[in-house]
Amino acid sequence: MTFASLEFGLLLLACISLYWFLPQRGRLVLLLVASYVFYCYWHVYYGALILVSTVIDYGAARVIERARTPAPRRLALIGSLVGNLGLLAYFKYTNFALDSLRVLLGPLGHQIPGPLEILLPAGI
Repeated sequence: MTFASLEFGLLLLACISLYWFLPQRGRLVLLLVASYVFYCYWHVYYGALILVSTVIDYGAARVIERARTPAPRRLALIGSLVGNLGLLAYFKYTNFALDSLRVLLGPLGHQIPGPLEILLPAGI
């Protein structure tokens, strides 16, 4: 589903219509479900990807909320950043790294695989 598709327009219209009739907690659930529908539209794999990101951030937020000292807060924040930036780095820079290795190690006789079929999901 692209942002310029009829499917996205219908999803957006449904979300906007329902949003104003729901209480605050219902609005959050609606937006979360709409995000999962958007991600899973192309492939269920992307839903699993956003689920991992959601669990990382939710867990970090719970630790930050409960912590009484700065050390656990910092560790939770660092964990969240490493997890999310790690996902971004994989999806965005894997092929770049493989191309660079191919250029560097190719003349030495090393076989580096070609570009992987990695699509950067929106929102990562």
